Amino acid sequence: MTVQFLDVGQGDSIFITAPNGKQVLIDGGPDDRVLLGLSKSMRLWDRSIDIVIPTHPDKDHIAGLASVFRLYRVGTVIMGNVSSGTVFDEELQSAIDNEPRLRRATAWRGERIILDHIRGVYIDILFPTSDTRTWDETNESSIVVRLVYGNRSFLLTGDLPSDAEDYLVYMASIDSANRIDSDVLKLGHHGSKTSTSEKFLLAVTPSYSIVSAGKGNRYGHPDESVIERVQNVNSNILSTIDHGTVTFTTDGDDLWITTEKEYKQ
Repeated sequence: MTVQFLDVGQGDSIFITAPNGKQVLIDGGPDDRVLLGLSKSMRLWDRSIDIVIPTHPDKDHIAGLASVFRLYRVGTVIMGNVSSGTVFDEELQSAIDNEPRLRRATAWRGERIILDHIRGVYIDILFPTSDTRTWDETNESSIVVRLVYGNRSFLLTGDLPSDAEDYLVYMASIDSANRIDSDVLKLGHHGSKTSTSEKFLLAVTPSYSIVSAGKGNRYGHPDESVIERVQNVNSNILSTIDHGTVTFTTDGDDLWITTEKEYKQ
């Protein structure tokens, strides 16, 4: 299985390929740079993606997805029901509405997506827990998933803030079915200080922490306080700023890393 954190600038886009070839795209970045990332990751004649998951309707996560729906055959879209009311959200909704054969599903905590039944590859949806249509803050509604293959796991958090992270920690503490410990953590909100609390890091215990952000971004991502917290739990930090697209490959036991730019472990 490969999990690629695509270099799309100041945004998120994650491309997953299961051992059986099934493909999942989580978020589409702030513009059409996602198409370049996909062209490098997919065979030239491959024009289909099995599942697309927009974590929440902010520009830096969805602006590239309308083009993805126009250029690729998408089997299923799994999304929340909160709207940002932006032109980018409207463009994505229009692209989805123009695909009559597209299967649509709403993300709810407790659902499991089986990607490879034979090899036991699946995605657990950990958040949100309820209808998000009345929520004012789109980041709060971020879809959080845990991808598992054998003994390896990836926690992908969108822009989830620390108060919602606390909920995930609590649920994991009372029921092992809600576990969040993972080998790889995609840091919430591009490494913003509003996410990735010390409590959350201690519960996840990631060997690797990924920052998906753009060089010289005006938000100062990743925040120095977050970098310090990650280092304090002995997690290796990789960023699309410094390393370009970061690719993890696993057979369910071993884990290999390749990057566009040089990375010394």
